[in-house]
Amino acid sequence: MTRDELTQKLDGLIGTKLEPKKERSKDDGKHGRALEEALGVEENNSKKADLVLDDGSSWELKTTNGKSNQTLLNRKADLLSSALGIKSHRDLFDRYPDTQKSPKPDNPQRKCFNVDLKTTGFNQHGWKLVVNSTKIIAEHRSDGDVLEWDIEKLKETAVGKLEKKIDVIVDKQGVVEGYKIYEGFCADQLVAMIKNGEINLSIKMRFDPQAKKKTDIWKDRGMGWRCPPKKTYKLYLKEGE
Repeated sequence: MTRDELTQKLDGLIGTKLEPKKERSKDDGKHGRALEEALGVEENNSKKADLVLDDGSSWELKTTNGKSNQTLLNRKADLLSSALGIKSHRDLFDRYPDTQKSPKPDNPQRKCFNVDLKTTGFNQHGWKLVVNSTKIIAEHRSDGDVLEWDIEKLKETAVGKLEKKIDVIVDKQGVVEGYKIYEGFCADQLVAMIKNGEINLSIKMRFDPQAKKKTDIWKDRGMGWRCPPKKTYKLYLKEGE
């Protein structure tokens, strides 16, 4: 596909409703899947961008309602605290309390670990991010440093994923209202926005022994770096602009 052909396809989606070919239960990513299907992209969880054009350029595709925070990329921590017995995401999940807002009395074994971390201070579950010259650290109020990311490795992953990005804007029903094209990703801006609290880390895991499908008993949504869509443009400015 050429860039002109991509633009034509995006123009053609305006006013149409994004609906995936197959419905899934509790599918909060259906609009994104439908967009990929409309553009002929196979579903993937790759660290690379979604679409490669004929000229070799790589594009990350996202849908947004323009309001909710958008996951830019997922990257696991480079170091977990073995001193605390944490060697995996499941160890992390097992160590810390349930974060459900409304636990279900008829399903007492169900547990969630959903936390959003920022550098602006400890959240209600006792977590915050700390950024120094080489690392980003997830700090727990009682346990201290629990997770670490190497900044250069995070930047490398981000460049591979976000060098060029298209945000397709949809309404509540999934009808396409327009799109925005971003080019020239600046990895230093990513770190700066994490440092000033504009980008947060979202960790989402769930254990539900009463789930209808075996594949839904344990759900690990990973560690997502998330940004308000209205601030995405800052990632495509050189530092200081």
